[in-house]
Amino acid sequence: MKDFVRTIIGLVEMARPFDGFIIGSAVVLGMAMGSLKAPPLNFSLLGMMMGILLLGGMDTLNDVKDQEADHISKPWRPIPSGRVPSMLALLAALTETLLGMMLALYLGLLVFILVVISILLAIAYSLWLKPYFLSKNILVSLSLSMSYLSGGLMTEKMSFSLEFWIVFLLIVIVSFCFEIHKDIADVEADKATNVTTIPTLLGEKMATFIASFGYLMAWIISAWLITANGITIFQSSALVLTALMGLVVVYLLVRDPIKHVETTRRIATALFGVMIFVLLDNYVPLLN
Repeated sequence: MKDFVRTIIGLVEMARPFDGFIIGSAVVLGMAMGSLKAPPLNFSLLGMMMGILLLGGMDTLNDVKDQEADHISKPWRPIPSGRVPSMLALLAALTETLLGMMLALYLGLLVFILVVISILLAIAYSLWLKPYFLSKNILVSLSLSMSYLSGGLMTEKMSFSLEFWIVFLLIVIVSFCFEIHKDIADVEADKATNVTTIPTLLGEKMATFIASFGYLMAWIISAWLITANGITIFQSSALVLTALMGLVVVYLLVRDPIKHVETTRRIATALFGVMIFVLLDNYVPLLN
């Protein structure tokens, strides 16, 4: 029984449900930005679940593919630690992906096509393109930003305004920088497996600078969008909170990027989630 519980916890850990919740929130934001009104609750929940399942499937598949490298840099992960057999992880990845695709098909043909493209990009990265410089950053950022775009495609009357595409670009930038941020933790494993990333090529300090600069630019543009037509107490409080969270991330990365990379990654993920919610509240008032 104890081993069964450890395996279930390991599978959940590999699926990264909190990260999936952020991706699902981006789907809902795309729905709101695409129609400029509150999306239907049932579609919001289904879109959220689609994002959680698809990211869980792709992240689990990536863990299966990276188990050799994880033995070097992350031996505590579910597969290297022996908590989850690799074949069970592969089965979980396929199940999550198929369920996510079924939801996408239910939500619309265009959504399904976009999801298939996103999955193919993620698989191409995991199986073949990972060793090539910037391939991870470009493919993953495009794949994740498509979750937002899929939300826009779910709306009955699409209204792809300039603001819609600015937010799309923001998600691309943040995803790109977040992958640089994550690569800092994998420097030793990437060098051992001949994977070229910004940290392995330019060093951890330069990677920290690039990621931090990208985060800062994304926050500034987001703050401009949010405050362009006035600001509520909730929004101003959230902007202050996210600014402080960003400062903590930068401070810890500058002090020791390797030591603090996991902590700062979690803070950055929470920061992105708050900003998505504030952007959603800005265009479809939730707490005003």
